[in-house]
Amino acid sequence: MAGVYKRESDKARGKRGKWTAWWINHEGKRTCKAHGTDKAAAQAFANQMEAQSKNESYGLADPRERVWKDHARKPIGDHIDDYTNYLASGGDTAKHVTHTKGVLTRLLKTAGITSVGAIDPVKLQAAIGQWVDAEKSARTVNHALGAVKAFCRWLYEANRIKEVPRGLQSIARRNEDADRKRIRKVLSIEDLNRLLSYTEEHGETVYVYGSTRSKHQKTEITGEERSVIYRIAMATGFRANEIRQLTRASFTFGNEPSIALPASATKNGKAVVQPVSTIHAAVFKWWLHWEAHGDQPTDLAVIVPEKTAKMLAKDLRAAGIDPGDPKTGVIDFHALRASYLTHLARSGVDPKTLQTLARHSSPALTIGKYVKTDETRLREAVEGEE
Repeated sequence: MAGVYKRESDKARGKRGKWTAWWINHEGKRTCKAHGTDKAAAQAFANQMEAQSKNESYGLADPRERVWKDHARKPIGDHIDDYTNYLASGGDTAKHVTHTKGVLTRLLKTAGITSVGAIDPVKLQAAIGQWVDAEKSARTVNHALGAVKAFCRWLYEANRIKEVPRGLQSIARRNEDADRKRIRKVLSIEDLNRLLSYTEEHGETVYVYGSTRSKHQKTEITGEERSVIYRIAMATGFRANEIRQLTRASFTFGNEPSIALPASATKNGKAVVQPVSTIHAAVFKWWLHWEAHGDQPTDLAVIVPEKTAKMLAKDLRAAGIDPGDPKTGVIDFHALRASYLTHLARSGVDPKTLQTLARHSSPALTIGKYVKTDETRLREAVEGEE
């Protein structure tokens, strides 16, 4: 028989206090839970829980139903916090975790979903439609949709929901090729050399705040240093955040020069030793003053500011090179990675080797997304067949 009681400490102090409900659960154990100041309501709750426990013990109800209902009462933000903590503990970068939390929160808020029990594919589809109407890119929409799907799979595996909402997997991804908000151009070899030489010889010193080396002090970046940053990107295909984490110890010189990154510094979470040409290696060795300072391996190789696109655009204009625009083709920092891969492809590197140097999961991603061509090369290709 279920019942209710008040704590002795409340009685002694003359406080009204809450009634605590107790009942025998499906495992035959006494279970207690504070309920409220209304005795009748607390007793009704205790009776309800005991009746449910009896059904569970007889196999007429699933004990997990109560767990799912408890999770459904929690704000969805609490579940998102738990999920992103799970991602962080699994080795995801802080940047990825923060970005995932942001897109999850925004899309679910747009859909008006405030609890895990209210996740509805119809509402999500409508929210995506609102994002498309607001001219968010297909890539942004797809990332948010993928984050929600992964979040729901985690909720199911963590026993927070009964099942992954039906219809969620049927929400189609947007066509990113047909709705690209940013088109990147490739720097020609001539423009690359022009950028490097002009920035090294004539580039003015710029000052930035909030660099990876210091969050509080103003940091200067000389034209020489910016030239080395661009050269590293074009010699390796490394992303800006990967270059930020290079130290003097990352560089190996000799007959087979290379630049290494630990797994913690790469986007795919895999360590890499990227070969570089002896010509580029000579410049890096000169920049690092290797012979004079080789005993300071933990020093950062270069300082890479957060706003790399603005830095590059300014240097491109100073060198007389049009940085372009997102609609017709822009040269931003990530375009240097595309340039690296495109020039390798044009030099005759086979797709498998290209994929390995790009550190991609498949050759199709490398060829389809990063290697660029133009009308002149298309014409040369067909004319060469005759």
